[in-house]
Amino acid sequence: MKNIFFLLLLFTISCTSEDAPEPETQKKRLDIVISGNSPECYISTKNGMIYLRESHITRDVEKGDIITAIGFTYSIDNSNNYNAQNVTVLGTIVIKINGVIVKEGINNLTYQVN
Repeated sequence: MKNIFFLLLLFTISCTSEDAPEPETQKKRLDIVISGNSPECYISTKNGMIYLRESHITRDVEKGDIITAIGFTYSIDNSNNYNAQNVTVLGTIVIKINGVIVKEGINNLTYQVN
């Protein structure tokens, strides 16, 4: 009789106890376009830092990740090139999360994913 009672008690406890919910990580799609000279991007995550040297970056990020993008403005002096005009290329940066522009600027930007 005691064994049956003990088994019923264990069964009741196992049926009524709830497992702790696993934390949901909500991945977001990052899209960065960097123009200018020497594009660089640093993404700080909870697992470490990622360093990328590309002008167009797409990858998944999570809430709390910090993105730092660098694109240097540069000029070309064409005064000795048959009087051609000088050229200046701005280091523009556009950061999009899930297709929406969240930040844009010149030379360097930092953004923390919400």
